[in-house]
Parts: sequence; C-alpha cells; structure tokens
Amino acid sequence: MADRTITIDGKKYKQSDLSQQTLDSLNSMNVMNQKIQTLEADIASTKTARTVYGAALSKILPKPTSSQENVLVIDGASYSIDDFSEEAKNQAGSIQRCDQFLEQYEAELAIAKTARSAYSRSVRENLPD
Repeated sequence: MADRTITIDGKKYKQSDLSQQTLDSLNSMNVMNQKIQTLEADIASTKTARTVYGAALSKILPKPTSSQENVLVIDGASYSIDDFSEEAKNQAGSIQRCDQFLEQYEAELAIAKTARSAYSRSVRENLPD
C-alpha cells in the first residue's frame, strides 16, 4: 500500500512522517472546514428567508403610529402591533426567528473559525523539518 502524500503550505509530506497529533489536528481542521461551510450556507439561506419575510411584511403593514406603547419599529417608522393582522404578526415573528438564528449561526461560525485556526497552528508547529 502506497504512503499517502499530504500537501501543506505547498510542501509535500508523507503521511507516515507526520505525528499522530498532526494527523489528528489535520482531521479536526477538516471537520471545522466542513462546519464552517455548513454554517455559511445556513447564514445565507436564513438571510434569504429574512429578506422574503421582510418583503411580504412590507406589503401588509398597517399605517405608522405615533404611539409609544406596544410598537414595532421598522426602518425608523413605528407600527402598533395591535394593528397588525395575523399574517403580519406571523411575518414579523418569522423575521425575529431569523434574526435569532443568524445571531446563533454567527456565534458558532466565530467559534469554528477560532478552532480551525488553533488546529492549523498545531499542524504547522508539529510538522517535521
């Protein structure tokens, strides 16, 4: 069975020359790369959904209000939630859920990128000369 070659920073290494720690870090780095791709796709699709919900909501918004109680501010205008139709309430709720998901995904993405960076550093520090 041939010894697999791995290229890191343009330099080729035989897999058998790499320590188990380096191989584990490479594997973990690949897992993080996949997680980052998934999270980036989740962020993109959630942003798309949020845009669609926003467009639908903008078509059914009630007239702006000057009231300061129980209002939702959209693009600087205040709207009384009491004046929202059920459909408008559902669209606004969907936007809020999208915002919550985006916040969660972006936090997870930052964690995954930090982990990938740590694994990458570990790989470089443990490469044979």
